[in-house]
Amino acid sequence: MATCLKEGRAVRGAWAYAERPDNAAILLVSLEGHRAEFGRAAAEEAVRIAATRIARRLPPGAVAARIGADDFAVLLAGCPAATVHELSAALLRDMAVPVATGDGTTLLATRVGVAVSEDGSDPDALMRDAELALSTARPGTGDRLAIFAPAALRGAQSIRLAEADLRQALAQRQIEVHYQPIIAAATRRLAGFEALARWRHPTRGFVSPVEFVPLAEETGLITQFGDQVLRQACRDAATWPEHLRVTVNISPTQLREEMLPRLVADALAASALPARRLELELSEVTFLGDERAASHALASLRTQGVALALDDFGSGFSSLTQLRSFPVGRVKIDRNLVVGVDTQREGAAIIRAIMRLAADLGLATTAEGVNTPAEFERLAAEGCGEAQGFLFSPAQPPSAIPSLLARFG
Repeated sequence: MATCLKEGRAVRGAWAYAERPDNAAILLVSLEGHRAEFGRAAAEEAVRIAATRIARRLPPGAVAARIGADDFAVLLAGCPAATVHELSAALLRDMAVPVATGDGTTLLATRVGVAVSEDGSDPDALMRDAELALSTARPGTGDRLAIFAPAALRGAQSIRLAEADLRQALAQRQIEVHYQPIIAAATRRLAGFEALARWRHPTRGFVSPVEFVPLAEETGLITQFGDQVLRQACRDAATWPEHLRVTVNISPTQLREEMLPRLVADALAASALPARRLELELSEVTFLGDERAASHALASLRTQGVALALDDFGSGFSSLTQLRSFPVGRVKIDRNLVVGVDTQREGAAIIRAIMRLAADLGLATTAEGVNTPAEFERLAAEGCGEAQGFLFSPAQPPSAIPSLLARFG
């Protein structure tokens, strides 16, 4: 494991040593904001802390280098695209931890640009691709915590073509909303459904959300995309029994839009769905960046009567801070904490601690990714309120709702 950062020329040297490796990737990490808040010495201390976090996260064989005052490059060799994306997300989570220096504490606003090569292409070309990726991570907009990975766009010849494809999908209503049941642990009956977007492409079939959601973020289409999903979910939920809620995911960009509370109010009014039956789900990355704008939007939504949930609880480092700072009423426990809860003492202890914390704070709990009866039984025994996962059903189209209602009540 790498324990220190090298000089910038180390990236090229590592590439040469690896003899033009297949499945190579370059990650560019850019830090912003700290120099405006701190003096020179404290700003450098913040950068050193960031460097340490990067070094600790790297897998064996990776090389990281500081290539500018606030910029780093990471070379990964022999890593498939999925692993690169996971590492990029992990780096963003690491950088989300507040940095304490002699001049005070701050968050490091971070952007990550990713370029992946599967054929050992020229390192200069890969670096240019990574720089382009970094530039598309919405510089200067306050929404800098984003990853752009060209490898995710395998079905498109270029970003422009992919964007045109998605625009056409939105115009032609190719984006469908499917629903995964949420089960109350105490009664084993339905508590609601989570709305999950699906893109039915006319030639490619179903396109993974892993591809089209980042594309929507990068091209600025996420607000239109999110509004379309929200309105459809509200319309569908209005036809369900009144005790069931619908949970809809909200992106960081949507949360920072001034119009989000109005868009939610319009969707509720158009569907005649009571606000109490809508729950908006936010990941911890959603809160990072412009916390003032996020706080204002969430307060307005809570005033409307809309419920708020913190997704992937336990997957990052800032969840506890967000529980204190934002008016969420539910935590959704990350799948990684669910795995092994029935067989590992440590896993059960973590779940038990989360249940106690949630109870003390008056928060409801939902476990995600519950795939086995043993997991469900242990979660229920530890006091988890709800569960969802393949044990009950994957996300289903609206036409399957009647059968799910009949099955789970």
